[in-house]
Amino acid sequence: MFSFLTTAQDVPFGMSFITGDVFREMGKTAFQGTLTPVILVVTALALYLYLCAVLMLIGKKVGCSEPGWMAWVPILNLYYFVKAGRYPGWYFFLMLISLVQTIVAIIVWLKILKMLNREWWWVILLFIPVINLIALGVLAFAGRD
Repeated sequence: MFSFLTTAQDVPFGMSFITGDVFREMGKTAFQGTLTPVILVVTALALYLYLCAVLMLIGKKVGCSEPGWMAWVPILNLYYFVKAGRYPGWYFFLMLISLVQTIVAIIVWLKILKMLNREWWWVILLFIPVINLIALGVLAFAGRD
């Protein structure tokens, strides 16, 4: 577009910021800017599918009475999680309250870990980012101790 503007001396007064290098850099940034949301959406979808599959496998492993498809439905998977811990269904409503959710999740995870014959400190691993993905995989795919 402005290929005739090659050096700072060729640029008219007041437009010293526009050079060929700037346009090349703008093109790179624009391409990266359009690709970034796609990468984020694909990554988020992959993580969601992984977490749903792991929750369903853990639920089956502990003998959850609810059907496994519930682990794949947003919000309803919280109910499945509570039932996997063998707690009453009304705990689901506690999982919808922001700060209470963390406490209830710890309680439910402790019971699930007990059913899987795991130590209590595994619940700490389940709240550490990235490590929790590995720990959930171990809980889902490894046999009972």
